[in-house]
Amino acid sequence: MKKITKTLFGTSLLVVVLFTSCKSEQESASQNSYQNRDMIVKAKLEKRIKSKLEYPDSYEFVELTLKDSVLFSDNVKYNKNYYSQIIEADKKIIQKQEMYKKEGSSSYKQEKVERLQAAISKNEKILAEIERVSSGLGNKAYETASCTYTYSFKSKNTSGKDGSYTYVVQAEHAPEYKVTMVAKESNLLASNSHYFPGYDEIMKSFE
Repeated sequence: MKKITKTLFGTSLLVVVLFTSCKSEQESASQNSYQNRDMIVKAKLEKRIKSKLEYPDSYEFVELTLKDSVLFSDNVKYNKNYYSQIIEADKKIIQKQEMYKKEGSSSYKQEKVERLQAAISKNEKILAEIERVSSGLGNKAYETASCTYTYSFKSKNTSGKDGSYTYVVQAEHAPEYKVTMVAKESNLLASNSHYFPGYDEIMKSFE
């Protein structure tokens, strides 16, 4: 009985060790991925900023801090909601037009109904494609689509005086992490592109 107990204990301990080891490796890989992302964004920013400085040699990096990140799954959800709401709104307008028609009102416009029906048909197809493509993303759906940072550095201004500067920065997804916007205030940043893998192809197919 003691031998069986020891064997079970040893097996349980091995499972715990293996699980903890796998979890640690996954956490380490994620951490390295984030660090690599931030290093790439930092390098792109420094190249961009230094090219515009009057005294590039005076540049001194201070800090790059992640403020917010958006996942591909967030963008999928946004697009599904966006097209669902448009479809629902257009259907309500058509219902109102049908009411005008029954009443014999001059507010009824056949051309408007036809235009809305065509728009609904197109948007329903887009929504179906978003559903189809997003269902095949797998774990990629939980990868970062875009990031927002605060970026601080020191340098001499055009007058040669030392200054400190802080900007809000937007960067896109892996592998390039393209810096899309650098602004003094967050309200000046562009709205999220709502991109996910396959999004561009969907949009082009309905142009």
